[in-house]
Amino acid sequence: MFKPTKLLKVVSILMIIFGVLGVLSVVGSVVLIKNLAASGTAMPTEVMEALSPISIGISVLLALVEVVLGILGVAGKALKAAIVGTVAMFLIHVFDIVYVTITSGFTATSILGFLIPVLYAWGLYQSIETRSI
Repeated sequence: MFKPTKLLKVVSILMIIFGVLGVLSVVGSVVLIKNLAASGTAMPTEVMEALSPISIGISVLLALVEVVLGILGVAGKALKAAIVGTVAMFLIHVFDIVYVTITSGFTATSILGFLIPVLYAWGLYQSIETRSI
């Protein structure tokens, strides 16, 4: 049990929102692509690369991890699970950046994906500090 700071609570709520939107957007994209493919519409190569099984798996996994960590951050429970989840989230982000760089090239916006996890980790660190006082 730990007392979440304001930063951790705000970032956790954002992570829950972005995680749910991420899952919905991936599911919507897959359904849309399946319907377009069934109608015989040709897909651009970039779209097919973006919706490869690896890319879809990474997106869903990252979104689910964000939702779980967001819930842990708001609730202030399971500190060890939150720390392990934060490390897992960073590793998934690094893998995602490497995969995207290999398949379609590096963009500066890929680094922006680290902003929320860094803020979450900082809020978690602050919550740990207040716990030990």
